[in-house]
Amino acid sequence: MLLQTLRAHAGAQLPDEGQGSALWPRKIRLTEPSSSTTADLLPAWAAVVADLVGGTPPTRALQSLFEDVLAMDVQPDAVVLPLAKEMHAHTAHCVQAQLEDAACAASEPAPLWLQRWIERWCAVVARARTVHMLVQPLFVRARALEPQGTWDVHALCVECAHAVLRHPSRQTQLHRALNALVREVREHRLDAPLLQQAMHAAAELAWDVHLFYEQATPFYRAMSATMAAPVPTDVRAAQIPSVLAAVRNERAWSCWVPGAEERSTAEVVVAEVVQPHLASWAQTVPWLCEHAPSDLQALYDLSCEAHLLEPLRHAVREHVQQQVARDMEAEPATLLPRLMAAQTAWHALCVAHLRDSAALHHAVNDALESAINVRRHRVVERLVALVDERLRDASAWASDDVSGTLQPIVSLFRCLYDKDLFQRLYQRQLAQRLLERLAASPRAEEAMLALLRQECGPDYTHRLETMWHDQRTSELLQAAWSSASKHAARAPFPVAMHVLTQAHWPAMEHVSPVAVPAAVEAEAARFEAYYRQQHPSRSLRWHHGLDTVELRADLGAAGIKELHASAPQAVVLLQFQGMQPRTLAELRNATGLEPAMLRRVLHSLTSGPASTRVLRQLSPGSDVCDTSTFHVNEALDSDNPCVVLWKCEDEEETQAPLRDEQPVTMDRDVVLQATAMRLLKAASPQSHASLTVAMKEHVCSRFVPSADELQGALDRLCDKDCIELSASTHLYHYVP
Repeated sequence: MLLQTLRAHAGAQLPDEGQGSALWPRKIRLTEPSSSTTADLLPAWAAVVADLVGGTPPTRALQSLFEDVLAMDVQPDAVVLPLAKEMHAHTAHCVQAQLEDAACAASEPAPLWLQRWIERWCAVVARARTVHMLVQPLFVRARALEPQGTWDVHALCVECAHAVLRHPSRQTQLHRALNALVREVREHRLDAPLLQQAMHAAAELAWDVHLFYEQATPFYRAMSATMAAPVPTDVRAAQIPSVLAAVRNERAWSCWVPGAEERSTAEVVVAEVVQPHLASWAQTVPWLCEHAPSDLQALYDLSCEAHLLEPLRHAVREHVQQQVARDMEAEPATLLPRLMAAQTAWHALCVAHLRDSAALHHAVNDALESAINVRRHRVVERLVALVDERLRDASAWASDDVSGTLQPIVSLFRCLYDKDLFQRLYQRQLAQRLLERLAASPRAEEAMLALLRQECGPDYTHRLETMWHDQRTSELLQAAWSSASKHAARAPFPVAMHVLTQAHWPAMEHVSPVAVPAAVEAEAARFEAYYRQQHPSRSLRWHHGLDTVELRADLGAAGIKELHASAPQAVVLLQFQGMQPRTLAELRNATGLEPAMLRRVLHSLTSGPASTRVLRQLSPGSDVCDTSTFHVNEALDSDNPCVVLWKCEDEEETQAPLRDEQPVTMDRDVVLQATAMRLLKAASPQSHASLTVAMKEHVCSRFVPSADELQGALDRLCDKDCIELSASTHLYHYVP
């Protein structure tokens, strides 16, 4: 049995002490037991053990040692047990001698002394284990004979280390060395692996390591005091990565220290350094964004370590708001591109360097909202104009990613407070695109409506979608009517009818009446008769001022052009069929247009872009006056065979946002009153604060009400006795 155990052990891999040395053979070759007597074993083995533990080549060949171990198979138990005890004791003596020798080098600096002692400890423990492994069969029999005995080689080495370091002077030296080691590792003068070795030895030898925790507070308190001095912004920003590294290092080092599960020195760094200086580091956000955006991530990580994200969030918000406020001073043509580029850049910065934090994304949006809505009407007007320009431009929709093209616009729309004003202005532009057939891409129009519905809900886009549906329905109706009346008498030119739902399209009161040709009147009458047959309960009301006309005009020397004009422009142009000059009075009598409308039409035909001036005014000056005379512009500067005539908007259309502001305000008041009624019906009574907060949450997808608007809506409900405010409890109650 013993022989089998030894043979199994002999083929094991043993640790190498040196290349080509006979001290740690890779494999052990077994021979027959030698003729050594028991009395010879102890001195011979003692010499080999002393050499092995000391790290020197043994004076006796290892082969002879193993032959003696094999001989244990024939030795009586009375000889094996004393021999094992002697071997155990001699190993302890050799280990203690080696550790004592390392501990006596007191003239070295404390960290270096501790490093040398720990290295000797690790080496000696490894050698002692090797010795016991080489003669394991001996100790296997000894354990069987005396199970209660102490045969653990590691426990033996620990006892030896305690004996070496038991003296008070050694304890003081050890404490001083540990303290210096921890300090120099924290000051980055020594490598962290040395601290790991020291903490591993401390765990094995049960050293007192409270100094690791006790030293952290004064060390980092002194560091914090140093950082409190006024320094330039770049120096202040450079502190951030070093402090973050200190937090992470302390967390890693605490895992090496015995009892790390109880506390971590990383919390000391956070309490002593991070929390006092986090606000000042947050003030470096502008400098970091410009010079070192990658360090923003370190600042974010520090804020998360301290569980204080508010200083960073506030700094980001202030910086973004200042940047956007400067962009708001840009020229109208570059305003929205700059705002959209800034918004995209800031959100990309959050993704790349701020760990895609939702809180900081919200901070960017809050800053954009605050800066943009200072001049809210200007941004709303420009955004509606930009959307209209994009949706008229066919080249903008060459890509299949329509939603991706519209997403920057919708992201900026999300920051608007006056979404209801945007809706009213967008409705007018959509109507113009649909009636004048200027929508470049139906797919883009539908995508825009889908994105608005996603942002603000179906109620927001109901009118807009109805307008789009009316356009599609009109096309089908026109096709059905053309098929049904293909054999009937028709106008000498094609006429297309648009049937609009009056409740959902923009108000038509400002549209001036236009006297259309008799052929058009007859065609309209035939269509109306057909429509009444299909829909007896409906009635039609014609608005010829919204008509668009495509006419072929011979402009003399300028050539033949296809003109895309409005109905009033076409009525005026038809008066020049003989190429004869016309005065303002003659045109007024012939067209029947209102004087203000006629002046605007003539101004658009004579003073628009050079490529659209199909008429020329003979009298000097650009203003249309009673003595003005007009004739066909044969010197038209346009090579394009198709000319879209410039439309001169009337005063009401020019000031559309101002004209729409009062209806929007009235709509808001109705919405706020209805919201308050629903909330009080669901839960009554409610305090003023809770009720106004709930009202804001319910209407925020359409507009952001002011405090005066909220209070005004509640006051009007109280005046109508729909709700009441208790004088004693100051709570609002619903009145059934």
